[in-house]
Amino acid sequence: MVYDRALSAAEVRAAFAAGAAGKCLAPTMQISALPGAVRLSWPTNAAGYLLETNNAVASAANWGMLASSYAIVATNFTVTNPISGTARFYRLRKA
Repeated sequence: MVYDRALSAAEVRAAFAAGAAGKCLAPTMQISALPGAVRLSWPTNAAGYLLETNNAVASAANWGMLASSYAIVATNFTVTNPISGTARFYRLRKA
C-alpha cells in the first residue's frame, strides 16, 4: 500500500494484522486496442470512479475527465476512445 504520510508503529501493526480485510483496492482497468481506438473497461462493482486521461503521467495538473457516462457490457463499465498519434495515459480516480 502507498500512503500520503508516514504511519505510526501502531498503524503498521494494525495494517499487517488486518491483512486484506477492510482494504479498499482500486479496480483494475482493462485496455484493448481496436482499429483507430482503445476500449477501456473496469468492473461495475467499482462505482464512484472517474475515468481520466492525460498526455503525460508526471503532469498532475493536466488530468481531465474522459467521459461522464459509460456503457455497461456484461459486468463492466466500458468506454471506447478514438486515438490519434499522441500518447495518452488513463487512470481511474475515486470521485
